[in-house]
This record gives sequence, C-alpha cells and structure tokens, in this order.
Amino acid sequence: MENTNKKCTQCGYTKDLEAYYKDARRKDGKMSMCKQCFKSNLIERNKTPEKKQKIKAYLEKPEVKKRRYEYNKAYSRLESVREKRRVYHRTEHAKALRKKRRLKKLMNLRERL
Repeated sequence: MENTNKKCTQCGYTKDLEAYYKDARRKDGKMSMCKQCFKSNLIERNKTPEKKQKIKAYLEKPEVKKRRYEYNKAYSRLESVREKRRVYHRTEHAKALRKKRRLKKLMNLRERL
C-alpha cells in the first residue's frame, strides 16, 4: 500500500502528496517542503536587496531585453489577447480612465500656456 501523506519539513504538518511539488531526485518523487511553504520561502528570498539587485542586473542585459521585447511583441499580436483588449476598451471603466487621462493632459497643456 502506497503512502498518500507526507510531513512538511518546514511547517511540520502532515499533508496529502498533492500539496507537494514534484522532485525527481526524491524517493517519493515529491519535494520535502509543501507548496505553501515553498512559495513563502521563495517570496522571502526574492525580497532581499542582493536578490533584487541581481534580478535588476539580469533584466538590464541587452540580450534579455531583446528576448523580452520579442516575446511581448508576439504575445500582443495573439488574436485572443487582442480580443480581450478590445472587450476591455469597451467597458465603462476603461472609458472613464481614458476621459480622466484626456482631462489631465488638457490641464497640463493649459498650465504651460
């Protein structure tokens, strides 16, 4: 009979195996930390100043910028994305935002004159 529960090494709770990410290096094929603990650890690690600086430096690399630009360009051309944008721009919320921006732009122009 296969064991369907496992104890998390972080929080100490016994949880169903579905509460753990896959890990091929382990005997049972699951990580030692549950998904919830893993996510919270990941968020905390990414908050450190060193990690933020490392991420910022990575995103400033020309090859990464180019790759992200190409991805975003291709993504924005997808018909499903274009349709979602069309639908959103017809909503009252979007219309109100556009009106607010236009008024703000007019006020800035008047202040300059």
